[in-house]
Amino acid sequence: MPIVPYPFAMVPVSTKSRRLEDRHSVDKRAWFVCLPDGSIDFGFACSDGNALLLAEAPTHRFKSYPFGRIDLIGYVTGKTVFRIESSPDLLARAS
Repeated sequence: MPIVPYPFAMVPVSTKSRRLEDRHSVDKRAWFVCLPDGSIDFGFACSDGNALLLAEAPTHRFKSYPFGRIDLIGYVTGKTVFRIESSPDLLARAS
């Protein structure tokens, strides 16, 4: 299972399939999801009837969202390509 351990990381994402695994599946994917308030969230997602269950870090508790109120953006298909870090020292040297 691909993991995105860092904020500001670049990862390969597939937008081809919009099929979620069932909540009882062991092969849940890490999805980017547009929530009802317009914000984008990320977590392991699966379907439960007419709802999406999204596991939120760090508690891994599932939040439920009706499918009619969210948009699936895509799921992570591989390892982290790179991460972007900002350092106060680097920023000071650049200016």
